[in-house]
Amino acid sequence: MINNFLNYKEGAEKERPYLIDYRPENYYVAFSGAYEGYETLKCWKVSNGSQLVGVTYTECEGPCDTDLFFYIKTDKKTSKVPASYVVPEITIADFFDTEQMKKDGVKPISREVFARFFGFLFHLPIDGENIKVESQTHRFGKIPEEYQKYDLGSTIELVWNDGTFTKQKKTPVAQKDVQFTIENCVSEFSMDETIKTKAGYQFWFVDKEFLAGRTMKMSVVAPGSQTHQPHKHSEDEFFYVLEGTAEFYLDGKTRVAGPNTSFYCPPNIEHGIKNVGDTELKFLALQKYEE
Repeated sequence: MINNFLNYKEGAEKERPYLIDYRPENYYVAFSGAYEGYETLKCWKVSNGSQLVGVTYTECEGPCDTDLFFYIKTDKKTSKVPASYVVPEITIADFFDTEQMKKDGVKPISREVFARFFGFLFHLPIDGENIKVESQTHRFGKIPEEYQKYDLGSTIELVWNDGTFTKQKKTPVAQKDVQFTIENCVSEFSMDETIKTKAGYQFWFVDKEFLAGRTMKMSVVAPGSQTHQPHKHSEDEFFYVLEGTAEFYLDGKTRVAGPNTSFYCPPNIEHGIKNVGDTELKFLALQKYEE
């Protein structure tokens, strides 16, 4: 697989590529080299017996530029196919509510602004089948102020459909016109406002409605318990242990840690947290919900 990947590259000797990630079980490989950027390759099995091969070339000098290519591989030959045959067109409307902008009389995003801020990055899946498309406008915090209230989120997902991909927008909770004050920017714990769980209780310091899906909650878990079994979701998440002893689970491996320890849960990777101590486990969870 690695040799086949290098055969796609021109000037591989000069660029001195080196392996970043190799997942043969997932048909995925990633390389970088003596340049600002990286390349990835992903294979998908198609029901007709062929394989779809996706290749990205990403160059980063400030904002990154991604070139996306596809090939169809059969027993007899490998043929390049236009990306437009495989993935739908990605536009600004996938990341901003352009229809509402028109209704509100907000000027369209100009080509100059688009060229400067609105590049898209295509991320081939390390695990799973779907491609993620990221807006660099969000990555670099370059959303012009007049467009911020129309923000639909930083990524969309292209869903695998046996040889092609369909668009699935992940829209965050809409940001309300919140007037920030000292009163609503300070959140104090109250036992009366906790929510019971099968393992203990939770308290939301920041709920989904306040900051367009960005949240912070505190969970308290009884000894020997966990709020739920290991699971995965499209959003990433942080845990921070305040009190007690936690067993972190990530992709089949575990680690035990105590207070003042953080745990990052990457998107679409199975994770969990369990109380393995003799006292209550108390931790913070930070997450941005996409839908």
